[in-house]
Amino acid sequence: MSHQVLCFEPQTRVFQFVLSAFDIGLPCRACPAGDCAAWCPLYRKVKMPDVDVHSGGCQCGAVRYETTGQPSKTAVCHCRYCQTRTGSAFGISVYFPTQAVTQLHGALKDYAFTTASGGTFTTRFCTNCGTSVFWNLTVFPELTGIAGGTFDPPSFWYELKREVFTRTQAPFVQIDAIEKFETSAAFCPVQADPTHLRGE
Repeated sequence: MSHQVLCFEPQTRVFQFVLSAFDIGLPCRACPAGDCAAWCPLYRKVKMPDVDVHSGGCQCGAVRYETTGQPSKTAVCHCRYCQTRTGSAFGISVYFPTQAVTQLHGALKDYAFTTASGGTFTTRFCTNCGTSVFWNLTVFPELTGIAGGTFDPPSFWYELKREVFTRTQAPFVQIDAIEKFETSAAFCPVQADPTHLRGE
């Protein structure tokens, strides 16, 4: 007797069809007794259908990552944190559920500070070239932010409909976004930022 089981492996992002023969007395993948992927000669892999997988990384290439599925939220952010984080007029924020982001290799260093709203903003950047790749905010505990420009070409495959913190938008920047907000819904200041980060 034999049967086929369809399993998804998050680390390899493929569906795996596993066929096991009970008549040889070995466990199949559907059985908690073991994992036939380790021994089954009939085990094979096929490409995962209808799931978006996108790759990206830092400037030097040391840090590489992949994302699975569509982002939970995206925005152009003009806040002073993103301006100083990127050294540019704005940041592109692409948020995924943390479990949908896989760091493939490379060393990252964390820099964390307390925001005006009292939460923690942790930026993760390449230890070699300094590219800001990921960040995490206590206000979005289940999400990981990804710097939009770090995706491999075509880098801007996601849809941007929102701008936030337009109060500090550079006068020469014009973004065609449907939703525009002077700050953001998550902004609830409880303390003052240092002078160089103030966005009043």
